[in-house]
Amino acid sequence: QAKVLNVQKEERKISLGLKQLQPDPWTTLAERYPVGSIHKGKVRNLTNFGAFVELEEGIDGLVHISDLSWTKKVRHPSEVVKKGEEITVTVLKVDPVNRRISLGYKQTQENPWDRFEEMYRPGTMVTGKITRLIEKGLLVELPGEVEGFVPMSHLAKPGISKPADGYRLDEEIELCVIEFSKDNKRIVLSEKRALEKEAVGEVEQATTEAAEAPGAEEVQEAAAAGPAEEPVAEAAAEPTSAEIGAAEAPAPVADVPPEEAAEPAKPKKKSTRKKSSAKAAEAPEGTGEPEGDASTGGAEDPTVQGEAPTEKDQ
Repeated sequence: QAKVLNVQKEERKISLGLKQLQPDPWTTLAERYPVGSIHKGKVRNLTNFGAFVELEEGIDGLVHISDLSWTKKVRHPSEVVKKGEEITVTVLKVDPVNRRISLGYKQTQENPWDRFEEMYRPGTMVTGKITRLIEKGLLVELPGEVEGFVPMSHLAKPGISKPADGYRLDEEIELCVIEFSKDNKRIVLSEKRALEKEAVGEVEQATTEAAEAPGAEEVQEAAAAGPAEEPVAEAAAEPTSAEIGAAEAPAPVADVPPEEAAEPAKPKKKSTRKKSSAKAAEAPEGTGEPEGDASTGGAEDPTVQGEAPTEKDQ
């Protein structure tokens, strides 16, 4: 069976339809595929502007190229999905009148731009890997599988008319974030700004080190205070052989005039007053014996009463 759609008498043509014998699925499509619902589909065809995904027989939806990835600048859908691959999509819009349904692929994944907003604040330093060389600048891959753009005017290498003159694919360069837009999914970076920040950082570090170093006044105060007292040794060091020899050597003899050196040392005089008085008392009257030699002043002969000089006295 078929349903007559059109009759052209002049051309003797009749148009017939088979699907018209069945209920039109588009009339109830919004009920079966509400906006925000998630479904599985098969990639039927790839075009420059997107991928067609079959949800059910006779119902194909379009995933626009801008809805394939949160982070990458997709040039062709084949960079993300393959023909015949089964993927998970979400319904973005249903238009029964024009028989169109818009699907999203990246919407089934977490939106990383919420955390990128914290990661890539303006002024943040980051390392980027060059993925594309274009006339206006560089496209670089940043941590988190997101791409950033480096304008030609913010490249640091001098004397180049295009990026390919001084840069190559997969090269890693240090960059500084100068613009971030969550709504436009855009990160702009600068190599020149990164070099300037590095130079400023080196100057600040040198200034900090100089500030922490002791000043001239502190050095003078430390010198005036003198050296710190050395701790007292807990035990005396053992004497060396040189010190032992010096201790055993005889003490040096003082210089003595020849006359004094020739005379033997006289022993100390012993007190004879008491002895003389005792002898005078014992002597018989009228003897008139003198107590001693007048020339010696009554002192006894040292050779008789005194002890002979010892080697030590000499």
